[in-house]
Amino acid sequence: MKQSRRIRAALFTSLLSVVLCVGLLTGTTFAWFTSTTANTGNTIVTGNFDAGFSYRSLTVNADGSIVPSQQDFQPVREDASLLGADAWNPGEARGLDFQITNSGKVALLNSIVMSDLNDSALADKFEVYVFDQGTTSLPQAPSGVLSSYANSPLWLSQQTTGLAAGGQESVRIVVRLRDDISAADFSGASVNFRFALESVQASGDADGFGDTNYDKDAIVRVGSDSNLSEVIANVANGAVIYVEEDISLAEPLQMDAGKSITLNLMGNMLSSTASGSYSMQIPESASLKVVGGTISTKASTYCFENEGTLELQNVTLDNSNLAIHNFGTLSLYGSVIHAAGQYGICNYDGTIDQITDTYIEVLGNGCYAIDNSGTSTVREIRNSTLIAKQGSSGLFTSYAIRNNSTSSVESMVNCTVDGALSDTGIQIASGTFTNSNLNLEQFTSLVASGSQVTQENGTYVVQVI
Repeated sequence: MKQSRRIRAALFTSLLSVVLCVGLLTGTTFAWFTSTTANTGNTIVTGNFDAGFSYRSLTVNADGSIVPSQQDFQPVREDASLLGADAWNPGEARGLDFQITNSGKVALLNSIVMSDLNDSALADKFEVYVFDQGTTSLPQAPSGVLSSYANSPLWLSQQTTGLAAGGQESVRIVVRLRDDISAADFSGASVNFRFALESVQASGDADGFGDTNYDKDAIVRVGSDSNLSEVIANVANGAVIYVEEDISLAEPLQMDAGKSITLNLMGNMLSSTASGSYSMQIPESASLKVVGGTISTKASTYCFENEGTLELQNVTLDNSNLAIHNFGTLSLYGSVIHAAGQYGICNYDGTIDQITDTYIEVLGNGCYAIDNSGTSTVREIRNSTLIAKQGSSGLFTSYAIRNNSTSSVESMVNCTVDGALSDTGIQIASGTFTNSNLNLEQFTSLVASGSQVTQENGTYVVQVI
């Protein structure tokens, strides 16, 4: 530290001492930050986090050859339509080169996510090709379809070391509209999504003392030989767990109260053989977000028993009885539920905040895609399909939604209910349904006794008499 003394008449000699205090973080330390602490002549700079995301357009010719644009890479902007805003023709392909630059001082794990997809039906008709920028012709087979990449990360970095400070990495992505689509089904339709770069600090990056374990609980990777139950019990609050391989679960998974975790399945499957009433339990005040993969539970009664907050994004639940038993707050986006038992979702004294772009199908006697009971609330179901198929014996009635007099369904927008093997419809006591794609005669015949339904400007309103 630079020090100086100045002596003036009639003044004592003064010594100026500058003390810099850096607060120590107690508990588990997260290193995802950029910070500068300074006073005159003294600067302390922590590890800097800075990822650049840029692109250039590609021309994909009819023979599959690829010609990059002669323009330099441009920064990806939130308001840019990277693939063009004009209409697509069947068989047409458009592509992009993406370049990620690590301008910071810590190693990064980078992934591109094609998120906020608005029309999964049309997205199934767009093929996605992912390959190196050195490849100059379209591969023979696509890597997947657009809907399969929605909200599921496309990893670019080495999973262990990440992209080193000062380094660059790139990827080439081509999107192609299949040439066998039906014009009658998709003429004038649109699908919206965005390319997003997600970067996290590599967990193998060392701190100033050469320690690579200082933030080991912030990002955790598990494989087929991992004990996921122990991992969930020991990770830090706010941690992200990346499931890099299919995992078989022999015991139920339980979270600690007050803990928040993100479980990114990365397109993989959790298969539960655990016995008991549930495969995964989220207690009150805990929060679990599950992204991009499949959970199959055959032995347990429930896949999830939720008393806290549960959010599913692009997740498929394959369950033998009841997929979700909800006492807390639940949200589903772009997900699928297949249940062979009685319930898709049993919402008991809970809140379903949002179900969007989701498909729920239940097969069983007296089954319900959603059973809204107790003092429960469904705030909105949008762009979703609810199917309750009764078994062949026909002893009980099945409903897409069953609602009692103390529960409410506030809004149901652009949804479809179906039941080829049952009297499927809605048994409801009160609620409002906007543009529900419901047959009014079927709807009125299946409401609970003691209620009436009216239609006002395209909105079905059910009221208790």
